[in-house]
Amino acid sequence: MTDEQFHMSPIEFDSDLVLQDILSKRLMLQIEQVIKQFGIEQYLLITLKQEPIAGDLATENIKHRLPLAPELEPIGYLCFGEEDLVLVKGIHRFVTMMVQSEWRYHMASDMHLKAIKADYEALKEKHELLLESEKKYRELSASLEVKVKEQVQTIEEAQRKLYETEKLASVGQLAAGVAHEVNNPIGFIYSNLKSAKEYIGEINDWFNTLPHEYQTQNVKDLLEDFPFLLDESQTGAERVRRIVADLKAYSDIDYTEQHKVNIKEVVERVVRIFNTQHNKSIKVALDAPEDLHLMCHSGFINQLLLNILSNAANAIEQSGTININASSKGDAISIDISDDGCGMTEEVLKRVFEPFYTTHDVGKGTGLGLTVARDIARNHGGDIELFSVPEKGTKVAILLRDSN
Repeated sequence: MTDEQFHMSPIEFDSDLVLQDILSKRLMLQIEQVIKQFGIEQYLLITLKQEPIAGDLATENIKHRLPLAPELEPIGYLCFGEEDLVLVKGIHRFVTMMVQSEWRYHMASDMHLKAIKADYEALKEKHELLLESEKKYRELSASLEVKVKEQVQTIEEAQRKLYETEKLASVGQLAAGVAHEVNNPIGFIYSNLKSAKEYIGEINDWFNTLPHEYQTQNVKDLLEDFPFLLDESQTGAERVRRIVADLKAYSDIDYTEQHKVNIKEVVERVVRIFNTQHNKSIKVALDAPEDLHLMCHSGFINQLLLNILSNAANAIEQSGTININASSKGDAISIDISDDGCGMTEEVLKRVFEPFYTTHDVGKGTGLGLTVARDIARNHGGDIELFSVPEKGTKVAILLRDSN
């Protein structure tokens, strides 16, 4: 397929959201709760056209009209009566942050849906072009059988490369977005939790200086329990940071060229990603030396390992074990992945590397996992072998060498 045959149009995004688009029932309820918590019973949310959306403040009683501007331009106004200006400004700032968060969510959702639609249209166009090519090859098959086979093989290889390249690219873009959007707020949360622990410590010290008759048991219990809650919250925030870091490292978005990686670290990272993709009770045991290194494009090695682990998980019904053993083997690195799943028959074992061959139901597998994995191994000067016994399990022997 040439550039002249296929061209993907750029995605256009419409950012003209109005206040009615953003204010869901949930958000309006949260805004009303925030306002009433500050002792204000009457307020009014209006659009740029002065149309009321929420609140019961009469328009003739409006004394403070503050713009709601999630970006540069206002999309509505928050109105109050005779309340204190400092209090009103504080509430307005908080409500603006809530509206801004919802506005960004709507923008991200809109961009995501349009990107999906654009990808779908592009794939449809690619699919139609491939169908046209297949039809031409079938028409020539009677007299050009050998040539047709060569072309089919070329197309299959191109499809596999397109599959693995697009998969890595999409994961890389996702990881970049997640890292950018999640790391900053998680940093704020983590920092604020640390400050909160210091504050509660100061409050506890002050409380201990009070006369005994003022030290109620309820306050003591609260001061004892609160640090544990903050510790759990910090642990959760740290877990989110680690997940983002694993996803970023898995997609290899910081490296466009080959580099040396620690095999044990790579496998551990892929296992953490793998553990988030299934809901089965699977124990993964890893045996690998600390100083085992490989020169490679780590994104492809990540994909190879995740494909093998995903197949192993599919072979395990509800609970089981996956053993991973990595070692040096001459000038190569050997990685053996064994599971105690359902295993494969000789007939299935003979066809597992065929492109698009799958034992799963339609729509539950592409049939490219092992094919792509073998291509990656061979591109790294190695190969993959499978050994399986029905009802006993499967062993996948991977051999890799430094890429040149």
